[in-house]
Formats: sequence, C-alpha cells, structure tokens
Amino acid sequence: MAARFKTRSSFTVPATSGQYAPERITFPGTFASGLVPDEGLLGLTALIESNTATGATLELWLPKIGATGIDADYTVTSTTATAGAINLALASYPGAQLRVKSGGSAGTMTVSATAD
Repeated sequence: MAARFKTRSSFTVPATSGQYAPERITFPGTFASGLVPDEGLLGLTALIESNTATGATLELWLPKIGATGIDADYTVTSTTATAGAINLALASYPGAQLRVKSGGSAGTMTVSATAD
C-alpha cells in the first residue's frame, strides 16, 4: 500500500544557530482557515537523505487545536533527528509539519517524508 502523502524537499539552513530554514513540509498539506482536517494521520516517516549543515536538526511540529495552517499554529515536539530517520505513530493526529533548525553552520538538508 502506498503512502497517502509523500514529498521530498531541500531545506536551506541558515548559519545562525537556532534559526529555522524557510522551507516546511506540511501534512496533509494546506487546509482552509479555521478548519482542522477531518482525516487524521496514522503515522509519519521522514528520512534525512543528505545534510551539509553541520549540527542542523530535523524537528517534528504538530498543529494546535483549531489550527489554521500558519506557522504560529504549530508547536514543536521532542521528536528530532540530525541523521537517519524519524518514524512516529500519530494516532489520527490532524496534521504534522517538519522544520529544520540550524546548529550554527549553513548548508542544505534534503528530506524525504511520507504520512498515512
């Protein structure tokens, strides 16, 4: 069975430690203002394919209740990775977002991600 949502993205990691790359991977994608998607996500897998930004961290963010899809509507979780993969059961959570945080070195992180 194929994943319902899949994507691949390169994140442009800034040199300043603690700053975020401007790119985001959002599942299930964009949704209408003020609405939370009816279909929840059962799980998410994200693979860091390459990383030239030493110390950069891939972070999982989840939407707050009543999220509209803007960045401020998400909250960071403790699920992170600097290499390898993130595999997480989401128990029908209404969405998820991946962000990359700089560790103090500029570069690029390429991530492939799927969600069901």
